[in-house]
Amino acid sequence: MRDKGFIRHCHHVVTPKRFKKPSGKSYNFLKSSRHKVINRKPEVNIIMNIAETRQANSLVVAPTGRIDSQTSPVFDRHLSAIIERGDVNLIIDLAGLEYISSTGLSAFLSAAKKVRAAGGRMSLTGLNSRIRLVFEMSGFLRLFPIYANVDAALSG
Repeated sequence: MRDKGFIRHCHHVVTPKRFKKPSGKSYNFLKSSRHKVINRKPEVNIIMNIAETRQANSLVVAPTGRIDSQTSPVFDRHLSAIIERGDVNLIIDLAGLEYISSTGLSAFLSAAKKVRAAGGRMSLTGLNSRIRLVFEMSGFLRLFPIYANVDAALSG
């Protein structure tokens, strides 16, 4: 059974190769490798959406999806752009966040430093148990005020 350049048989992979004879003509040759494992990850479009709403004198930023090594640079640039345009009172609503990696945490740390340097405040809301555990294990809960929801953050 052919699957994008690979012929898969039970426990080994046969890879089509193209070789040239000394005469210059090319031919196809199947090279079998029983012990070589080819890990091909399926291509998955990982989407992270970032919504912004202004409430009172704060900007509520609500990322949904995953903040990982693929989406963290986008999130970091987005937060940097917000801070550079002068919005330094931020509430990050993480209620729609499914996963965060260490690269995602670095985006939060970078934004927190920029906000503090500009004299603003950055607080987090809506942490589910998994996200809270990641922030707790990394020691990031000490860096940010944490609230149950956006309304609590606005009043606090």
